[in-house]
Amino acid sequence: LTIGGMTGVFFMYIDMLVLGIFVPSEFIGYYRAAFNIIGGFVGLISVTSILLPILVQLKPDRLEGALNKVLKYISILAFPATFGLIALSGIFINLVYGPSYSQAVLPIYLLSFLIIEGAITSILSWIFIAKEKPEITTKIVIISTVMNIVLNIALVSYLVKFSALTAILGASAATLISRYFNLAMLASKARTKLGIKIKPSIIFKPLIASLVMFAALLAVQTIMPSTVLAFIAQVIIGMAVYLAVSLVIKGIVKE
Repeated sequence: LTIGGMTGVFFMYIDMLVLGIFVPSEFIGYYRAAFNIIGGFVGLISVTSILLPILVQLKPDRLEGALNKVLKYISILAFPATFGLIALSGIFINLVYGPSYSQAVLPIYLLSFLIIEGAITSILSWIFIAKEKPEITTKIVIISTVMNIVLNIALVSYLVKFSALTAILGASAATLISRYFNLAMLASKARTKLGIKIKPSIIFKPLIASLVMFAALLAVQTIMPSTVLAFIAQVIIGMAVYLAVSLVIKGIVKE
């Protein structure tokens, strides 16, 4: 568990360490700003501390159904948060960090997908720990960390030839690939070691509703200014569109 925790922290920040070798410090600042925003969203959506005590007490035959239900509700929150942040990243960065951090928008386009990954990975990792199988999580994190290091060095060292900004995108891509590999391995081991099968169908309806919301936000932005009130209005519009579409396609139903 200690090794898993240490490698998990290293996994989160290795991209910034590699960037420090190749790009000026201000670009690391842009990347850190983007990463901090993503971390905030993951923290808001993660429900591990609340639901874990309930899940671990369930018998194996009930755990799969309960976990899939939890992941369904996580998807209902994580997908619109991801696509909403991508759509509103420009004005969001401007409001939080100021115009000088405008170049942090590009890494957010990729890193936003860590909101989905982070929320799901968190609960799967703790399921293994609660079931007294922390070594599985630790091994997967170590493999993913090595992948992250290799991809970061390869992509950043190559893309920095074009610009520091493309190097940041390379680090973002390396982190995204490594983390989703980590998630895929956790889901695979949950099936083989715990007898828990994650149903891919739980993401379809949140994804569809989020894409419609994303298109609506892009359309609205063409007629709205970049102000605080306009940002709040766009958030409300996005939530309304997502909720309406989810109800129509039965992505949100009473259970």
